[in-house]
Amino acid sequence: MAVINWTGNGDGSSWFDETNWENNTIPGSTDDVVINVEGNRTIQVDGSVNVNSINSSENLRVIDGALNITNGLTLGSGVSLTADGATASVLVNGASNIDGASLFAANGGSISLPGLTNYQSGDESDTFIEADGTGSK
Repeated sequence: MAVINWTGNGDGSSWFDETNWENNTIPGSTDDVVINVEGNRTIQVDGSVNVNSINSSENLRVIDGALNITNGLTLGSGVSLTADGATASVLVNGASNIDGASLFAANGGSISLPGLTNYQSGDESDTFIEADGTGSK
């Protein structure tokens, strides 16, 4: 188990571009992911990803892929998590802290956060929880 930091030094957006990660290491199922870089970026997942945890101050977008998090998700205020497409899914087990973040399921995408027990909107930005399109949840 290791902490893997996003650097964005590759294309700046693709999860699967190894040069976007510290030590050119794409995180695996036992790794804790930290995404905390300057700028307003959207990290795009377009395949299957399994990690232990994610702590992100940047937007995450799953496009016809699967993001499975074993041990919790922390999203910064003003950040969005999107599952977009009929085969796009996000499953977060463990505790989640997403106060002030927005959740979007679109075009059949699904987001499941069974460990989420509390959600508060942000003080400084608008927040949304939205399912749009047939099959979205």
